[in-house]
Amino acid sequence: MEENWTTVLKPKRKWLNFNLRELFSCKDLIVLFVKRNYATKYKQIIVFGNIV
Repeated sequence: MEENWTTVLKPKRKWLNFNLRELFSCKDLIVLFVKRNYATKYKQIIVFGNIV
């Protein structure tokens, strides 16, 4: 039962191919998301104890 594949799917870009200018232009949004995630995590720890 050997199958021969004929279609190869490849991404247009590499996985870690960032556009630094684009990241820098939305730095406020990135900082907001990071702060929100940490605040949510630590509020849960204070309220509910150490939940992982």
